[in-house]
Amino acid sequence: LCKRKKYYILEIKFLFKQPGINKEHLFCYKCIRGEAKEVVDGSGKLDLLGIPCMSGDSCPNVLFWNDIRKALPSTLKKRLSAMIQDANLRASGMEIESCKICGFSGIPELPKEQDQIFRCPECGAQHCR
Repeated sequence: LCKRKKYYILEIKFLFKQPGINKEHLFCYKCIRGEAKEVVDGSGKLDLLGIPCMSGDSCPNVLFWNDIRKALPSTLKKRLSAMIQDANLRASGMEIESCKICGFSGIPELPKEQDQIFRCPECGAQHCR
């Protein structure tokens, strides 16, 4: 639980399927930003829905993207959003392609045998698949 009193606090409520064991964890915006930065930099964990709870008491829950995005600056928000989207695409089991320049990921319209060039709709880069 965050002890920083000089920062805005974000209350995260975890709702469990069983009544009576709901939990609330409080994290300051600075702690959420720090954890998100660790995820983006590769040293933190990423979940398909957000980032794992940072409470330190082995909480198995996730800080949902919808709850934490308001605590993040735009550049960090954009990078983490792209990582969550990419993780979800990869978890789908579908064939995906990623841009080598900007990291955009998507499902190709044509199989590799029919179109051997990846054309990124985000940055316009083209490269071999």
